[in-house]
Amino acid sequence: MEEQIKNYNTKHTHNLIKQFQQGKKETFNKLAITHRNYVYRIALKYLRSREDAEDLTQEIFIKLYNNLKDFKFKSNFKTYLYRITINAACNYYKKTKRDQAWINSLTDDESRIINDILNIDESIIEKEIIEDLEKAILKLRENHKTIINLKDFQNLTYKEISKKLKITENAAKIRHHYALKKLKNYFLK
Repeated sequence: MEEQIKNYNTKHTHNLIKQFQQGKKETFNKLAITHRNYVYRIALKYLRSREDAEDLTQEIFIKLYNNLKDFKFKSNFKTYLYRITINAACNYYKKTKRDQAWINSLTDDESRIINDILNIDESIIEKEIIEDLEKAILKLRENHKTIINLKDFQNLTYKEISKKLKITENAAKIRHHYALKKLKNYFLK
């Protein structure tokens, strides 16, 4: 059930982005409402100030509005939004020149907690990427799944693969090349 909700949210978000890119600018409000808290929470964790997090969230959605036409669906939208938010937060501190004073004022415990929070967010993104990759692999034909498994997960050489599959070494290389190409196409959709 949780997976179905996640898939629905991703499809819904992608539909809103496509509509926006096709000129339906009013869909941006739905997109912003859906993802505002996500951006705000990341900004708040990084900036540690509600006022700064609010300002940054507003700046991010202004930038997003101006650049969403260029979104290519090559990554999960949340991953894209996370990167934008982190980069904007870093730039925000550079711009306001408060980063060094703030970092110096942190205790060791506070620094460790902040690092843990940021690492949790990174692990969530990694998990989403792995899930997307697994879904893409499931879409491959059986012989492509097999070659990906043998070469990329079991780390066999082409020579070992050729013996195992009873094909030539060159055929193993070609099959792996096409499997990766197909995988890339599925993964980037």
